[in-house]
Amino acid sequence: MEVSVEELAKLSGVSVRTLHYYDEIGLLKPAIRLSNGRRTYTTEECLRLMEILFFKKSKFSLRKIQAILDLKNADKIAALLKQEEVLLKEIKNIENITKSIERIVYHYKGNKMTKVEVVNEFKNIENKMKAFEKESEKILGKEKMDEVREKCKEISKDEMEQSARWNIQFFEKLVDAMKSNISARAPEIQKLMKEYFEQSKKYDLPITKQSCLRIRDVLCKDLFETYERVHHGLPKFLSVAIETYAGSLTE
Repeated sequence: MEVSVEELAKLSGVSVRTLHYYDEIGLLKPAIRLSNGRRTYTTEECLRLMEILFFKKSKFSLRKIQAILDLKNADKIAALLKQEEVLLKEIKNIENITKSIERIVYHYKGNKMTKVEVVNEFKNIENKMKAFEKESEKILGKEKMDEVREKCKEISKDEMEQSARWNIQFFEKLVDAMKSNISARAPEIQKLMKEYFEQSKKYDLPITKQSCLRIRDVLCKDLFETYERVHHGLPKFLSVAIETYAGSLTE
């Protein structure tokens, strides 16, 4: 089997530009390169591209993919098993967070959460977030994360209740804005976004464009169905609002 770069792009769903880039960095080189620059790929390169796409779906970086593809099969299996373990933990964390948000949806539908339920729910969320601490420590450093942990210990039950009420009101305001046809980029919504992210200051967490966009991914992509049930179009509205706010930050 021999295919051109255009044919391989059509077969795989990967753009020609991306295939050229993979060639440039040595990740996927064509079997034949003619004097006029035309690239030809054989079955072997097609199979390698399948592996690349698989590892990308498993959240490996291109640099790591290149290193893995150069390994023996046994080492590839070990790398995959390790990544599977990470992904399973992430799935479990998202499932737990989804359950918490479903309880907030329950509240929206008129089944008001009691004081005890609110406190317990935030205790649950606090416990779930511990699973993300190791990853955050890699980004912020151990010293910074130790400071954050100390801040968390200082949170009282009253503060947790207050935070729960604030978050419920936050989403109620977003839904009201949507019903009133207010743009997600409107000043009042951006002010609300600023208040939302400044909640992180309680824990001395940095508010950066990257951290805002990561929260957007969790709220608007990982938990899309949950927020869509709260109000149709809420994930998209919230995504635009967060992206606009993140774009206003200077790093």
